Amino acid sequence: MSVWRLSDVLVDLNTQRVQHGETSVRLSPRANAVLRALIACGDRPLSRESALDQVWANVATGDEVLSKAINEMRQALGDTDARARRFIETIPKSGYRLVCSIVPVVGELETPDTAQTEPAPTDAALVSVPEAPSPVEAMPSRRRWPVVTIAIGLALFMIVLGIRLHTSDPATEQYSVAALRAGLRNAPRLLADADANLGYTEVTPDGRRALYATLVDAEVRLVTQPVGGGVAERLSRDAAGNEFAPAISHDGRLVAYLRFSGSDCRIRLHRLVDGDERDVGACSLRFAEWMEFTPQDDALLIPRMRPGDSAMSLHRIDLADGHVSILDYPRDPQRNDVQARHSPDGRRLAVRRGPQPHSSLWLIDLGAGTQRELIDDTFGLDGFAWLPDGTGLLVGRAIGTDAGLWRVAALDGRRDYLGLRGATRPVVASSDGTLLFTQGQRYYGLARVQLDGQGESDPPQPFTATQGNDWFPRWSYDETQLAFLSDRDGAVAVYVVPAETASAQRLPDIADAVAESTPAVSADGERVLVVARQADGASSLYEITIANPVWSRIGQRRDIDEVAVSPDGHWVYYVAREDGQRVLWRRSRETGSEQSIASGLARGPIAIDSSGGVFFIDVDRMALMRYSDTDGRSEKRLDDMGYWNAYAWTIAGDQVYLLLEPGGDDFGLYLAAPGQPPQLIEPMDGVLSLGLALAATRKQLVLARPPRAGLQLMQARLGAPNP
Repeated sequence: MSVWRLSDVLVDLNTQRVQHGETSVRLSPRANAVLRALIACGDRPLSRESALDQVWANVATGDEVLSKAINEMRQALGDTDARARRFIETIPKSGYRLVCSIVPVVGELETPDTAQTEPAPTDAALVSVPEAPSPVEAMPSRRRWPVVTIAIGLALFMIVLGIRLHTSDPATEQYSVAALRAGLRNAPRLLADADANLGYTEVTPDGRRALYATLVDAEVRLVTQPVGGGVAERLSRDAAGNEFAPAISHDGRLVAYLRFSGSDCRIRLHRLVDGDERDVGACSLRFAEWMEFTPQDDALLIPRMRPGDSAMSLHRIDLADGHVSILDYPRDPQRNDVQARHSPDGRRLAVRRGPQPHSSLWLIDLGAGTQRELIDDTFGLDGFAWLPDGTGLLVGRAIGTDAGLWRVAALDGRRDYLGLRGATRPVVASSDGTLLFTQGQRYYGLARVQLDGQGESDPPQPFTATQGNDWFPRWSYDETQLAFLSDRDGAVAVYVVPAETASAQRLPDIADAVAESTPAVSADGERVLVVARQADGASSLYEITIANPVWSRIGQRRDIDEVAVSPDGHWVYYVAREDGQRVLWRRSRETGSEQSIASGLARGPIAIDSSGGVFFIDVDRMALMRYSDTDGRSEKRLDDMGYWNAYAWTIAGDQVYLLLEPGGDDFGLYLAAPGQPPQLIEPMDGVLSLGLALAATRKQLVLARPPRAGLQLMQARLGAPNP
């Protein structure tokens, strides 16, 4: 075949032309040959070595010629946004892969001058394959048999390629990108102000009533409120306990939610018609477990730990008898599956994996038993919901210049920014397209806790004043500088706060890269190191001198997650992703030599103590480990480390400050040491943290946590003006 449709673009490999709407671009012979090789691979990667062998065989050349061809193709295809590739994905250290739909087309590609029946693609065409007139009816009878043969061959070819087109995938006009943008330009309505809304939002399928958490008599309660306006009312009349994480059945009759009371957590089932309630089973005190009704409304999906596993996966709780069983579906045993939502037709699951802000979004085809990543863990995912027609999802992005709502196509993963800066956590009524979302400019802020050395503290106080997000703090060893990430001016950047001034200094942007890990500050407080993700998706180490702020890259290694420096300044420690796991490396500042020292690390920060011991979380043991350079051995320091405290710990000599729930009671900030009972420092009410930083000499702990309130609950109508 020579003519192909790649998403909304037509490609003729014989004439080397790419036609996008009324624009036609001719590729160079080399770029056209690389595109032919990519199409032949389907959704499998094309390695750099294979591409060079196929296109530049017997020609002495380097990788730059392939990179040039890829850039030429991306320009022709309109695939120029490095943060959201629509057509050609770069696979670090490997090659490239087409991430769009790939469909063969019968007939020749027409030029803009002669085209008569090929209209410019509409927004609906961006995620679907337009129907063409039947070639059998359009051609003379003597040519019908060859065309029928070709059509049969094409059908078989598509099956072999595994192209799974659902009847619900072509976007309806109401939920196309243009319609969604037009609808969201209408001013959304305020449903609950920031003082009342604590999150955990849901909406009934008919779009008439909203559910959300609020404070009632100093306890968190779920309330229902008419979407068109009205008074909020308590969902349950039970006297005691805090209520979180509601889920509404697909028929709109039942609400499942979590009730925390003392050292107990129970899943409750509430019938909306008469308020009748009953108990379903137990839940975790560590964090709110997101629940989802099965399509038949006879069970709940909930994240749990399988026996022998170190990561959570989806389980099924039968509503008739409370029986818990493991859900059989494609998964990654090293990643926590923490939230799921069924597509409107019930055949697919959208699953969130990993802790925020490093959550990814996967699409599970339950019938075919396959999975596909829609959003990787660098996006900053904060909430997702299916569009009522099943063609895609609305997702929220919490941080960065393009924070807000996005449309992600289920068919080919295309991402389109819809706007509404500060909008996240969308929920959508399945029958009428009513949209609820939270909106605000601050999701994580720095707070300080003054310690008295006795395991007690004063209530947390704001550390810095900002209208943006601040997270991942770390002090220098001499406690003169605190470094952290922030998007207070829109873009994500590294900030430093001198201890004597408490006035934040913004460090310059990193050229063609965005900081994404906990910064590391040198022992003298003069330099900052950070991991930043580059435009091609790879991540590397960067360093800057605060007095002369110019970033420079350290080494050539890519795919790095975290960094820390030793107190003596001789070593840089970092975590690199290799062959499906995370490996701990150290690099000499004097010689640049590197060596790997441990493997199997969980996602999260690393820390170095005064003796040079390296602390990290082991993903299999779910434990905080200490690696010693002296004898090259790793020893376990603390158990019960995982999803809920992956970023919420910091060392204090032989002790550790961390989020914990010892013995299933009093979730909060603790001071822990091996062999001793942990001491409660500050109750956290189930609120997770994105980083802890200790200034021991001042007895001050800085933590990144969501504010108690600060996000308005808003209401809009998808694809149509608000009523």
